[in-house]
Amino acid sequence: MDGGALTIAGNANLEGNRFGSIQASEIVDMIERQYGHTVEEHYIYLPQQIKHTGTYEVTIAFDADIQAKITLHVVSEN
Repeated sequence: MDGGALTIAGNANLEGNRFGSIQASEIVDMIERQYGHTVEEHYIYLPQQIKHTGTYEVTIAFDADIQAKITLHVVSEN
């Protein structure tokens, strides 16, 4: 999973502003679907609210010494 990528599609306007921000629960669902791993929401670290389409780095902190970084692609489904 470390170094992997996820894509989340949602409604956005022409400027790329989403109608709502990405939640840790959405990322957890995508990890389970794509990788088959169960991750608890509190392991997901979002450095900022994700309200725009684009590419973001998300950290999954299982422990202080065990972390994985994934690339999150947020795209418009419009």
